[in-house]
Amino acid sequence: MDKDFKKLYIANVSVFEDESLFNEALSNVSILRRQKIKDLRFGRDKRLSLGVECLLKLALANEGITEYECKYDSNGKPYIQQNMCFSLSHSGEMAICAISNKPIGCDVEIIKPAKLNLAKKYFTKTENELLENDADTMFCRIWAAKESFIKFTGLGLRQHLKSFEVDLSKGKILYSDRVYHLNEFNLYDKYRCCVCSLSDVPTELIEVDLSKK
Repeated sequence: MDKDFKKLYIANVSVFEDESLFNEALSNVSILRRQKIKDLRFGRDKRLSLGVECLLKLALANEGITEYECKYDSNGKPYIQQNMCFSLSHSGEMAICAISNKPIGCDVEIIKPAKLNLAKKYFTKTENELLENDADTMFCRIWAAKESFIKFTGLGLRQHLKSFEVDLSKGKILYSDRVYHLNEFNLYDKYRCCVCSLSDVPTELIEVDLSKK
């Protein structure tokens, strides 16, 4: 039986402001991704979309998978046929890709002023109480954790964010009598990232320089 593993690849996509680097990377991604990037309006969105696929290709290559086809489960959650699961996210200029041999979800958020109106709507009473200290960072941490969970389940916002509670002190979410494990990362004191899975093995963090081949 394969040993459980979780890896998180991260990269700053601002390097793709260099047009030659952008075009070279673009030529190496799937046709579907190229079309998606073409349809995006803003340069940063194009860089982020390109960045997440570059990370996915690298992550899979490092696991010996150079040819793959994305499939989707009944909830629309993507996976790779070769017993490999992944999750993608981006924010600001940061792209991330979580990969595992078991279902996984991830999210990254840039730290901004806390949106207390959203917290009242989507956070539990206990989660809202945590915002009393360093509201901006705590809001970002809770939001990233919640997003990573609904990306793990594949339900997205069909699953109300108030229907489950994040326990950051224990790095867990308890939902429907199951324990979901959270791995948090502070990226450059500017972003907060969270990985969610049923496995309690640590997540290996891998920083990638997209300007290098």
